[in-house]
Amino acid sequence: MKITRVAQIITVFSLLISQTGFAQEGTKRALLIGINKYEELPWLSGSRNDVEVMKEILIRRYDFPDQNITTLFDEAATRVAILQALEAFVASVGPNDTVLVHYSGHGSQVQDLDGDEEDGLDETICPSDARTEGVPDITDDELNGILGRIDAASYVVILDSCHSGTAMRAAASGIVSRSVPPDTRVELYDDQSV
Repeated sequence: MKITRVAQIITVFSLLISQTGFAQEGTKRALLIGINKYEELPWLSGSRNDVEVMKEILIRRYDFPDQNITTLFDEAATRVAILQALEAFVASVGPNDTVLVHYSGHGSQVQDLDGDEEDGLDETICPSDARTEGVPDITDDELNGILGRIDAASYVVILDSCHSGTAMRAAASGIVSRSVPPDTRVELYDDQSV
């Protein structure tokens, strides 16, 4: 029997929940980002659907209040919008909260400028305006800088994208998939501000 990508994500999510557990106290919050439509990169067909399914699962199975789930889709998920949403999300999280961040879209790589990657490449997620003039991808260093400030009872980060195996300093998964070529515009990554 063939397992769909959504089923795989749900299976991984359920395993993570069983290992970390969701706190009974505090507030349940989620930030969900799904990008099918890109300005310069090839369009995807399942990312938005994956996020919509995840939202329904969070509401129906895990009792996340709808008003505590922020979603960004397609054209609204620009680099600036994603970084602002991440910052606002982290600022809203309390120490007793249960949180989930889920990104589904393109992932890529760029030359590592700070020397913290053994392979010399930072992993990236690609906002909807990725590869447009002057817009760098969002690097693993940026994600770690923001998400590393989460102080919650339990949290899960799901990056459903190419090159996501080490984006959160996790072990490589060994899964082979399509990918977007590395961004060669290294000068854009010297100042990764919003």
